Amino acid sequence: SATSPLMGSQSGQPSSTQAMINPSNGAVTIEDQIRTVDKVIKECEHSRKSLEQICRRLDDLNDEVKRYRDFLGHEKSRRDPALYKTNNADRPSVHNDSICGTMGSLTAQLTQEWTEKLRGIHNAIATPPPSTPSSRNSDRC
Repeated sequence: SATSPLMGSQSGQPSSTQAMINPSNGAVTIEDQIRTVDKVIKECEHSRKSLEQICRRLDDLNDEVKRYRDFLGHEKSRRDPALYKTNNADRPSVHNDSICGTMGSLTAQLTQEWTEKLRGIHNAIATPPPSTPSSRNSDRC
């Protein structure tokens, strides 16, 4: 059976194509190079999946923060005396102050949680993907 010119001859000797790419000084074969490139492709696919996962986390966090921002805007419009357009707007009530204090505590807690989530996302972005020895060698070029 015949073999591909890239796969070598049946005798086990490098084909002329291999000899042109890899001199006969014991250099890496094309098959070895293909395996190396396949590993890089696999790393790229893994990195893409990781980035997609990070993007989803960031989108979810962004949506959550925007929803809370909308909620705060709604609460402000409900409680802002200037919106009543009257000179005799009531002073803020104890109940209103209590609600605003509770919301302030909630906002502080959520902001801390969001900051921690965002820090986790930044760390995930900054963490280099695992690399194979062959790809580390290619980084030196």
